[in-house]
Amino acid sequence: MDKPINRYKKQPPKTQIQVFQTNEADTIASIVTYLNYSNWHVWRNNTYGIYDQAKQVYRKLQYQQKGVADIIGFHKQTAQFIAIEVKIGSDTIKPEQHEFLSQLKNSNGIVFVAHSFDDFLTKYERKFK
Repeated sequence: MDKPINRYKKQPPKTQIQVFQTNEADTIASIVTYLNYSNWHVWRNNTYGIYDQAKQVYRKLQYQQKGVADIIGFHKQTAQFIAIEVKIGSDTIKPEQHEFLSQLKNSNGIVFVAHSFDDFLTKYERKFK
């Protein structure tokens, strides 16, 4: 068998590693999938309203409550309510979101603020495992 040919005179160039910033939509989708396979029934809560193509803006739904978390749902056996607010990068909790999460926590609901899927999973496992 022939020896591989070294095309580089000294050392091969260093490989650049790309680090991808996970976006909010991917993080939400991952958390929803994980929880739905873990005896929860959760869904992505629409917080943007309906897109009006004629005006090219999002119109808020008439009865939409401000501050509701990105992911909401319940445990299939205990019916305990869960809410997860996803914040990526420099995004921070708004006062309405803080109020919603505080009220839910005070009502014995389960609340998480997740900055990534790994962050969510660490917090989830710490609480339930």
